[in-house]
Amino acid sequence: MDNNQQLYQKLVILRDKLKVKEKTATGRMPVICNDESLLEIAKYHPKVLKDFEGIHGVGKTFIDKYGQIFLDEVAKFDDKDVAAPLSAEVTKTLKELEKNLITLNKRNRLLYAGTLRTKEGCDLSEENPQDILDLLFGRKNKIVIKNDEIAGIPQKGNALSTYKKIVQLLRETNKDLRDKGQNNLYIAYPYVMGKLAKGDFDVRAPLFFFPIKAEKTSAQITLMRDSSRDGIFNNALILANDKFNNVRKPLPNPEPEEDFKSEQQVIDGCISFYKENDLELQQPEVEKIIKFFNYTQKDFPKYNKGELTIVKNLVIGKYQICDSTIQKDYDELLEKKMSTKQINDLLSSFSTVNESSDFGEKESQANEQEITDISEKNLLYINSLNSSQEQVIDAINKMDQLVIQGPPGTGKSQTITSLISHFVLQDKTVLMVSEKKTALDVVYSRLGTLSRYALLIDDVGNKDDFYKQVSGMLASASDASKRASELVTVSNKIDNDVSALNVIADKLYMPNNLGVEPYVLYENSHKVDPKNQNAVKALMKLQNSSNPKLFELTFEELEAARSAFLDEDLCSKLAFYITTNESSPWIDFFKTDLTEYQAAELNVFLEDKKTQLEEADKLSLFKKGAEKRKVKKELKNFLKEYVDKKIGKIVKCYFKETQKTIDTVKELPLYLESKELYGGKNEKEIIYFKSLMILQGLLTDLSYVQADNELFNYILNIHISKFEAENKDAVLKIKSFDNIVKGIDTSRDKKTKDTIKNTEIKLAQYMLNLTKSKRQNEIKRALETSRKMSVSRFITKYKLELFDSIKVWMMTPEVVSEIIPLQHGIFDIVIFDEASQMFVEKGIPSIYRANKVVIAGDTKQLRPTKLFTGRFEENPDELAEDEDTNEALEEPSLLDLAKYKYKDVMLQYHYRSKYEELIAFSNHAFYDGKLLVSPNVSTPETSPIEVHKVEDGMWINTANRKEAEYCVKLIKQIFAERKKNETIGVITFNSHQHDMVEDCIDEECAKDKNFELMVANERVRKEDGEDKSLFVKNIENVQGDERDIIIFSVGFAKNEQGKIFRNFGWLNNEGGENRLNVAISRAKKKIHIVTSIQPSELDVSGLKNQGPAYLKKYLEYCFAVSDGNVELTRTILDSLSENVHLSDSYGNDTPFEEEVFAKLKEKGLDVYANVGIGGYCIDFAIKKNGAYVLGIECDCNLYKDSSSARERDYHRQKYLESRGWKVYRLWSSEWWKNPDAEVEKILKLCGA
Repeated sequence: MDNNQQLYQKLVILRDKLKVKEKTATGRMPVICNDESLLEIAKYHPKVLKDFEGIHGVGKTFIDKYGQIFLDEVAKFDDKDVAAPLSAEVTKTLKELEKNLITLNKRNRLLYAGTLRTKEGCDLSEENPQDILDLLFGRKNKIVIKNDEIAGIPQKGNALSTYKKIVQLLRETNKDLRDKGQNNLYIAYPYVMGKLAKGDFDVRAPLFFFPIKAEKTSAQITLMRDSSRDGIFNNALILANDKFNNVRKPLPNPEPEEDFKSEQQVIDGCISFYKENDLELQQPEVEKIIKFFNYTQKDFPKYNKGELTIVKNLVIGKYQICDSTIQKDYDELLEKKMSTKQINDLLSSFSTVNESSDFGEKESQANEQEITDISEKNLLYINSLNSSQEQVIDAINKMDQLVIQGPPGTGKSQTITSLISHFVLQDKTVLMVSEKKTALDVVYSRLGTLSRYALLIDDVGNKDDFYKQVSGMLASASDASKRASELVTVSNKIDNDVSALNVIADKLYMPNNLGVEPYVLYENSHKVDPKNQNAVKALMKLQNSSNPKLFELTFEELEAARSAFLDEDLCSKLAFYITTNESSPWIDFFKTDLTEYQAAELNVFLEDKKTQLEEADKLSLFKKGAEKRKVKKELKNFLKEYVDKKIGKIVKCYFKETQKTIDTVKELPLYLESKELYGGKNEKEIIYFKSLMILQGLLTDLSYVQADNELFNYILNIHISKFEAENKDAVLKIKSFDNIVKGIDTSRDKKTKDTIKNTEIKLAQYMLNLTKSKRQNEIKRALETSRKMSVSRFITKYKLELFDSIKVWMMTPEVVSEIIPLQHGIFDIVIFDEASQMFVEKGIPSIYRANKVVIAGDTKQLRPTKLFTGRFEENPDELAEDEDTNEALEEPSLLDLAKYKYKDVMLQYHYRSKYEELIAFSNHAFYDGKLLVSPNVSTPETSPIEVHKVEDGMWINTANRKEAEYCVKLIKQIFAERKKNETIGVITFNSHQHDMVEDCIDEECAKDKNFELMVANERVRKEDGEDKSLFVKNIENVQGDERDIIIFSVGFAKNEQGKIFRNFGWLNNEGGENRLNVAISRAKKKIHIVTSIQPSELDVSGLKNQGPAYLKKYLEYCFAVSDGNVELTRTILDSLSENVHLSDSYGNDTPFEEEVFAKLKEKGLDVYANVGIGGYCIDFAIKKNGAYVLGIECDCNLYKDSSSARERDYHRQKYLESRGWKVYRLWSSEWWKNPDAEVEKILKLCGA
């Protein structure tokens, strides 16, 4: 019984109790509501009385009379699912995290703007303020601010300065719009100056924000009201006042009921709004627009506490209005003492965690388990996943919290889209959260047709976009297919095919009774030709005549035995010993310490006795008998000195075969020497050697050493024959391997398409719930009316219907807190992306709203910057020495904290870079070579990394104009020469160089109108909903972006005095190397390095942090790649990684691989071994016309590297094929059977 059914039963009991109670009191049975209404209440879990307005079958009477009673019952039921009380430790940590959000200081420009910084605002008081007021109040559609410097016309007043200031401002707001999706461009009017009643806090703050949009050319800027957004009051001012007064209450709706039409209306509206929220404002003392004077804290006017005066300042600026919305969630969490297991696990210290008996039990088990094949039935996906991506989906099925480590270009967004589909098909509601608009846009685009049912809100003020999306969802749902596909059959087929691959692995690549994997037998032998009768006879004789124990020897013992008989003389002596011992076993009775002289004396004696016997044969029978008895006695007496035992047996042999005995004894020294050698061999070596003697006797034209190799080969042949006879199924599956893999590919393609279709049907079915709701007509009117309510108000009012209809929500953390009720479990799962750039405190409210959490990002990329955030920071010097600090307060990002508290899975396959040189440095420097990067399938016309040395670049005022001009020249060149409309990005290493490049682009646009048009088009370029625009970004703002071509302006150069300063900007800071990693991993096809210096000119010795050292090493790498110096490139990469060295991949070939290479060379193929520098080598690659036409992977290496059939046999090949490779699996067993046939296959595949 699920939760909704349980709640329904409780509601039925409650209703029946109320009926009985009222009947007892009044004498009549009330209706209250029907069962269908209770089912809807159990389904929707209403939280406030207004929610009942969306429930069928209940009206005002029910709401007024019974609504609160039913709300209490629902709340009581839901409270048990909050799952975790708020402990004292977590409470303390939450309060400390909240401090980071409370910017009650002079750095919060929504509270105090003493001065106007160029990039944050521009005073409009001298720019014909009446025209601007006419624009704000709808009396004008636009105003124009000209840059008359272009035409060379003298400009009155300060207009030129205003143009330039607004250009700088627009660069910042456009960056926010592109990066975060937030349009922060407003004209603030009016302001308030004074002092809050509590807290002794000076105020100079905007009171109302008019949303503005701007169009810029090199000649002018056009300002217009942005009708897609509402004007809003400054809630940050109200929040600050509440904080200083220790008041916790919901923030008001900041949007006015009607648009203001005049100055007086906005003044009166401000006075009324802020008075309702406990702030008394005084009328302005001056009626006209006044200049915005810059104040230091020392000369700021003195005000009494509570004195707040309206000032008619008129400022266009960048205002991040949503920043305060998360604070209200913390207020509610702390006030109601609410938490969840996920939050407790994340925020509890390690010491507390270790005391918990069940914390992380699933996680630890998952961490310990070996990576094995995942059942296809457990996977749902809408794009082709690799093995590490599959692990993510499998892991989150088994646990409620997970970290995805996603290095650059490893398919993190594809993983997230499949996660979304996976949960939607399980009837779950998904929330994706990221502070980066790029991340949201990429996932939204990757959803393909499913994105029609995903609600993406990155700017809560953009009503037009919100209502357009919801209306579009309804239109799409009505046209969607109604029939879903069945996925069980195709999943079973994939599992069966993977099982077939596992049969090969289990039989051929698991150690057998020889102690090795059977493939080793194939690698170390060649097949005995069945047409060679002598060889076959020898093989059969060997099998029938050898000691059966020979075939019980392990492979290691066989190799040792073979190695023991590589000396021809040794083999001859051992053979002599064995044959002599077998033919004349009595010789073994002689003492082993006989000297050479004793042996010679013995030989003389035996010859003498032979003569004596021959003479005796001439005598009479009687005398002959006596003489022979005499000889026998003498012989026995003489032999006592030479023989230990059984002298009589030797004497008997002597009399029976006198000459043979003499001949044998003549070899006694050799025999005794051979006997000693024989005694030095163990039993297994003796068994092996006796078989060697048999084979050498059959193959008489071979020496013992040659026969030794043949014996080893014959023994392996016998084992192989036995293996294949016992494992016919595995052998047949090898022959069917290509078809099995193709079958998996076909099935996965079908499953992917069917999953997309099923997900779309599911999303459409849910969306149609909106058309069946009680308030469908009311909602339809709200969607279609010209004056639409705010996004927040709409969602609050219709949340029951919306959460029953929309299953995929995508937002920034601020938007989540702004518009989504703080309700645990309102989402089944929250997925964070780019979490390395999110402060811990930003993620907690979203985690609270979900049952499961996935935190994705890369700890080797950017951390969130504290610059200009006004973030509260604890001074470590003020902490007691023995005071422990919770990890949540020390880790720089949500991802950095979560990686220690949750299980993590690393994505390993790199897809972004077309050429491995573009990512190899990052892979080795930051990921220890763990990324799987495909070798280049073709060689580009020019180097993937090209260095441009600017000889006359100068470092003046922390910028390099010559480099900036060269970057513009490159952009123009790329525009003229690009063949596939490649996208372009420019990255600089500090903000001044960024501004310099932007200025140079603007200057060139003013000179070249065609270039200006191309730049204008590139600046707004989108493809499939993704931002593909031309960008110029500083190094700390480029995470999440990728472009075909990246231009780096290094900037650093000699100054006017010929010196190079050691100030490397952001790279100097802690974690500066992470910024470098982000920057150098953005390119898909090409990197241009524009530099005024050689790497050797950078002095990075003695610097505290590693960023500059990595920059120097990277520049060395780029110069090496640009020069085509492969050896130096590999040396540099080797120096970066402690555990992985490219040299380890070379020169370690097996005899099998050496034979393959040699045979392919014999056929005239241009073959290369161990191809690749990016950490992923292909065994052999055939090149033709400058490009690799075939990659050959030997089975032995694959099975050494992976225990998973899906990974080894399917995903690896699929990945290489996706990178342009044609791949052939070369089986050692097939090569063993018929190498010529395999060579022919390879020739055919190469088109040779």
